[in-house]
Amino acid sequence: MDSFKTIKICILSSITSSIITHPIDVVKVRLQSTPHTITHTKFMSNIIKHEGMSFLYKGISASFLRNGSFVSSKIFAYKYPQRYF
Repeated sequence: MDSFKTIKICILSSITSSIITHPIDVVKVRLQSTPHTITHTKFMSNIIKHEGMSFLYKGISASFLRNGSFVSSKIFAYKYPQRYF
């Protein structure tokens, strides 16, 4: 597999993982910053009810850039020496 195709696959997989994990991270950070004791599911339903579903994906572009560059460079750095050593 050529290097460009490998990088594209890495970026696509990191974007997919960001789409899945970003809402969980948003809820985690919001739970950590609230003084109330509340369950994760109830807290997430309150966020969706009061702030909308789009709030869970606020700031996801930064996550795409961070994960896309990190994962693709890490996999590329792993795969490139494999070819020659």
